[in-house]
Amino acid sequence: MKRNIIIILLISLIYSALHCNARVISTASELINLFNNTKLVNEDIDLAADLDFENITVPASLGKKNKTMYTGKFNGNGHAIKNLVMNSKYSASLFFHCGNVTITNLVIDHTCSFTGITAAGLCTEVYGYAVFKNVINKAIVTGQYLYSAGFVGNLSDIEESPVIFDNCINEGTVQGQVYVSGFIGVVDSSYNKVIEFINCTNNGMITGFESSSNSLGGFIGALQDSGYVSLKFTNTINNGSIAGRDFISGFIGRLYRCSQCSMMANNSTNNGNVQGQNYVSGFIGIVESNDETDFVLINSSNNGNVSGSDGVAGFFGVISVDQYGQVMTPLRFSLTGCINSGRVDGEQFVGGYFGEVFNSGTLFNITHSINSGAVNGSDNIGGFFGMMNCQADMVMNIANSRNDGTLTGAGNSGGFIGSMQEITRVTISECSNTGTIKVVCSVCQVGGVVGGVITTHERTLTSSLVISSFTSDSLIDVSCDNCVVGGLIGSIDGTDQTLVSITDSVINGTLSVATNSMGLSVVGGILGYTLNDNENLAISISNCTRNSQITVDNVEHVGGFIGASS
Repeated sequence: MKRNIIIILLISLIYSALHCNARVISTASELINLFNNTKLVNEDIDLAADLDFENITVPASLGKKNKTMYTGKFNGNGHAIKNLVMNSKYSASLFFHCGNVTITNLVIDHTCSFTGITAAGLCTEVYGYAVFKNVINKAIVTGQYLYSAGFVGNLSDIEESPVIFDNCINEGTVQGQVYVSGFIGVVDSSYNKVIEFINCTNNGMITGFESSSNSLGGFIGALQDSGYVSLKFTNTINNGSIAGRDFISGFIGRLYRCSQCSMMANNSTNNGNVQGQNYVSGFIGIVESNDETDFVLINSSNNGNVSGSDGVAGFFGVISVDQYGQVMTPLRFSLTGCINSGRVDGEQFVGGYFGEVFNSGTLFNITHSINSGAVNGSDNIGGFFGMMNCQADMVMNIANSRNDGTLTGAGNSGGFIGSMQEITRVTISECSNTGTIKVVCSVCQVGGVVGGVITTHERTLTSSLVISSFTSDSLIDVSCDNCVVGGLIGSIDGTDQTLVSITDSVINGTLSVATNSMGLSVVGGILGYTLNDNENLAISISNCTRNSQITVDNVEHVGGFIGASS
């Protein structure tokens, strides 16, 4: 008997020693009372048991009445918050404001739900640094007006400090009107911050419940009006379906008006189906009005099906300047070892990697990457880019990459790029296309690499399109009223000083074009059509081979290498 008492005393002493600086909470009422009638709770908290809120009414986030800030370390010790059902006229979350906080080893149970004007599983707003480790949210979260998220509603801070999610999971359904996400609803007016996701997963459905819903993402609804913010995703996965209207994505819905920010995704994956109307993708819905911002994706993939109308893609829906057409300073995109295997369906500006790049001074470097997903749309569709329209200087390099996905369109289509306008320097080397291109159109431009190229911006610098060591095994099958089709490039038109070089390339795929009535359609084994009277245009084709058949019906001009020039 004495021995058992001694053992119990020793255990108690050890527990007290380990938790000597922490308040031990065993009941839901103890936690509620701690946040009553105070502006600040500045102490560490350890849970000694599950906290059951059954038959306890909590009208709003803990601390909402007095705008209480919680700062400290909250260790759930593997315990759960249970039966906390909150229907609030204000904010709904476990804590109202958190700052300089660490929350670990906690489960928000599926018996919980948070409904309010703003809503989140853990914190309505976070300031300063925050660390969330081994935390699982299973609660349903509903934001009726502003942000709603599985963990943090709003992160708005000028303090130079990190926010880290480590081995965290959102299992709960999150629904709302705007800024809806599995982890952070919106990052707004934040500076000099690192926001990092390590071994995190979103399994919850993210849903916009009204027709005007926007800025939905598996991890962040939107990052906006911020500077020097670094986003890092490592071994991070979205499995949840995402559905809303505009700016919809598996990772980040919208990245808007940010200066010198960055996003890095390493070994991260979107598996969830993403559905919206405009600016829809597997990773970022829209990148708009940003400057000096870097995007680096390494060994990352989109496996989810993505569907929408305009600006739909496996990785980035739209890259755009601001609403006034001002060209921002360069954005830089680097993708290495990436794969899109998800089906991409849209109307126009539809691509396996990028839907539309519009008027942006941008640098692209894509290497050792693959599109194997089917891409389907009406106009401007491509295995990598739907459309590129870059009035500002743009440099793009695609190397050692391939398109294996089937393209089905009703307008301009290309194995890599649907159409290009105002190019600067584009190099595609050591690449291949094996995906079938099937187009039924009235008027269109189609190519195994690029559908159509237009250069009319009257730059002083010479633009260039260089294709080298390209292999095309693609079947190109076009039925049209009036079309221009080429084994590699559909057409080249414009007045800029432009150098086009095609070298050391091989075409093995069959080219089949049928015109519904005798019109002006042109077909070329390598290049369909070029504007001959443009003295600023120079085209060089060397050491290229076409090994496959060209089949035409009711076509006006056909050439083994070039269909026609005028």
